[in-house]
Amino acid sequence: MEDDIRRRIDTLLAPYPQAAPRLALLPPLPNTEVRRLQRALAQRTADACCWYVCLSAKEEFGIAVLEAMDAGLSVAGPRRGESRTTSATRSTAS
Repeated sequence: MEDDIRRRIDTLLAPYPQAAPRLALLPPLPNTEVRRLQRALAQRTADACCWYVCLSAKEEFGIAVLEAMDAGLSVAGPRRGESRTTSATRSTAS
């Protein structure tokens, strides 16, 4: 599933080579590294807005999405699982 999503992203980006350097598709990382990266990205200026995009359809509870929101990042996730509910709750609560 995740490999398919990565291929789709590559296909969507192909006509926009200027966008490719602005996107980082990272492999799975230890949680401590993810949290450090999220906090660093959230500290960037408004002209360099960063998003946390959860590609995992297996993110059942949405912890990664909650951690990204806690760090101050905008988030996007799959329509399945708790990521959808968590993101919707956050956007209506803000």
